[in-house]
Amino acid sequence: MSMARTVFIFFMLLLPGQVLALDLEMLFSPGELISGHAKLEGDCKNCHVRGRDTTQNRLCLDCHEKIDDDIKSMQGFHGGSKKTSADQCRTCHSDHKGRGAQIIWLDKD
Repeated sequence: MSMARTVFIFFMLLLPGQVLALDLEMLFSPGELISGHAKLEGDCKNCHVRGRDTTQNRLCLDCHEKIDDDIKSMQGFHGGSKKTSADQCRTCHSDHKGRGAQIIWLDKD
């Protein structure tokens, strides 16, 4: 066995299982992210915690602070919604629909 191959195998064995698993999950991505989130593509951990479906909503609200504030103060569209903050953002806003997908249906004017 060559030295390079031995070193490669050695380092692969050092990788934590969870990191390797998340990288493998990228092979099964359901599609490109919307254009507004394109910069997050390539690292599933930006929006997902492996094996924990309930944490995705919190990761959305960590970046979308204005919406989080609206929900907490019960103001604006999301704060006045009949849905609770425990509902998943992805119910209405699916990210993996491709660059041209529109996931917001309200007028911004």
